[in-house]
Amino acid sequence: MKLPDPVLPLFGAALLWAPVAAHAQMSDQMPGMDMSGAKPACAAMRKDVPAPWGGWTSPEALKGGSGLSTAGKLTVGHVYSAALPASSGMSYVVPLQKPAAEGTFGGVFTLTVDKAGTYSIALSEGAWIDVAPAAGAVLTSTAHGHGPACTTIHKVVDFALQPGAYVVQISASIKSPILIGIQPKF
Repeated sequence: MKLPDPVLPLFGAALLWAPVAAHAQMSDQMPGMDMSGAKPACAAMRKDVPAPWGGWTSPEALKGGSGLSTAGKLTVGHVYSAALPASSGMSYVVPLQKPAAEGTFGGVFTLTVDKAGTYSIALSEGAWIDVAPAAGAVLTSTAHGHGPACTTIHKVVDFALQPGAYVVQISASIKSPILIGIQPKF
């Protein structure tokens, strides 16, 4: 399924000082894909997930929040098996470009970053990832693509982050739980 490249609005009146940023997490041609958009065929899924995703095979349990007050806490360098609530009960912090489809899942998480740099957020399933500073607009991703071939890392999206607090929002997942991991790229 190809999703449109949205321009996401600000998520609070107090955030009017921050520029609105467009971002794309899907494209017609993602790295490692043929022109049909299909992932390469694999005889078997690899059990040896390359560094830095070693924790992918032993994730920690975490619940995604249905809003900011119940947000799960993500930590850089960790991988989680995140239980996501049904989208129908979500109070998304970042307004969605279009309403979540019936039967999908989402989750709100917080993340604190101590060092400026590029961070990769990986998911085991296809879903939308929004990242926004606590006092700012949705960030534009700097890169996106699939995880290492023949692994359960479905999607990896990079964001340039400065030290501070962030909201990480997952939407449009057709599965729950999903794996989510965050690793520094610098």
